[in-house]
Amino acid sequence: MVTNITKITIVFSKNRVQEYTSWAEFLRTNFEISDHTESVILNWEMNFKLPAHQLPQPHIMKLKIGSALNPSEMFHLIMSKDEHEIHSDMAHTVCSINFINSVICNELFTIVFDWHEALPSLAKQKKALVFLRDHPGRFTELIKIMFVLSGIYALVAVTHLLLNASSSSINSQMFLKRSYDWLAASFMVIYFSYLIGSGLASWARANINRMSKPHIFSITKGDRNRVEEINLKNNTLLLQLCIKILASIIILLIGLFFNVIIEPIFKLLVS
Repeated sequence: MVTNITKITIVFSKNRVQEYTSWAEFLRTNFEISDHTESVILNWEMNFKLPAHQLPQPHIMKLKIGSALNPSEMFHLIMSKDEHEIHSDMAHTVCSINFINSVICNELFTIVFDWHEALPSLAKQKKALVFLRDHPGRFTELIKIMFVLSGIYALVAVTHLLLNASSSSINSQMFLKRSYDWLAASFMVIYFSYLIGSGLASWARANINRMSKPHIFSITKGDRNRVEEINLKNNTLLLQLCIKILASIIILLIGLFFNVIIEPIFKLLVS
């Protein structure tokens, strides 16, 4: 190696960017700051003297470590780049090498790969959080189904009570007219049950979308604070989702045992 120029670029929160032109400058920096780290880009520009070349040959290695893209960056990426470039830009860690000699390239990549494999694992999140982030649709559909079933069970209970109290013949014109009226009313009840369930499911889906993935950096004091903030935020959102699913279960149980609840009231009204 004839020359080796190192450049480190760190993107902090609040759009603050810090560049270092050497490792010594980077190591001298005091990182006890409140900003958390968004991404780190490391560049090495190396020139190697090779037997087959008179002049030193350049090898440039770039290592990008960063968090997920925001929606506007994602849109720009999809519109402006090819599929293989999108995969690279979306990854949390990307190593790219512009090389002359393939042996040196492989050695450099192996160093980076071994370093990456030896990194400490992120703290494991609760399985419930991971499941909700991976399958938000199942959770929201479950809420809708429970509300619709509650409405159906309640209608069945009321129908049985009305049939038991009715003295009309099943073949009578009045009974048929009331049956059609009841079908129309039943449709409206089920429809409103679905609307209420959809509203609660959308509210739950918004909470799931607000959940954050683990913070991947531990450089500044702000990074450590960020980890605690994410854990607190996710736990709060998870508690709110548990309350929503508990409310849905209670509504379902009310519909399931609606006949037991309404029968004494119905008998009082009839008598």
